[in-house]
Amino acid sequence: MIGVLKTGQYIVENVDMLASEKDITDTMNLQELVPLNALSSKRLQEVSKKIVIEEVLQGKYLFRKGDKDNQTIYLLHGRVNLIDGFRKVTDELEGGTDKRRYAIASQQPRPVSARAASKCIIARIDSGLLDVLLSCHESSAEVKSYVSNGKFQFR
Repeated sequence: MIGVLKTGQYIVENVDMLASEKDITDTMNLQELVPLNALSSKRLQEVSKKIVIEEVLQGKYLFRKGDKDNQTIYLLHGRVNLIDGFRKVTDELEGGTDKRRYAIASQQPRPVSARAASKCIIARIDSGLLDVLLSCHESSAEVKSYVSNGKFQFR
């Protein structure tokens, strides 16, 4: 069934609802992702409101070697090839495996390119915001918004 998925403040259209809804909106599945598994349930709820879910078509790049996009990206469904500077596939990641628990080549600048080997669903969150959520003490204020220039607004 293809439909519209609402996750927090984000809306993604043309998503396979049966495949994505159970994995994306369920905070228990977010808790499986590293380092999201270190967050309290309150912080995990904040992440679920700020995470961006995207469908990536086969052959499209999630990022390219050398990019400094400041994003933490998780593969939820599908397959992604990691490609070195010589256009050689060095690894293939697949949704549903243990590797999906970890961000895709999270180093900045990116050491490899990531290309969708099949239609994929990914979860993307700003790395700076994730760092703040991981380092904030539980009793501190809720992060209201994160501005890409590195400034935070708190409630």
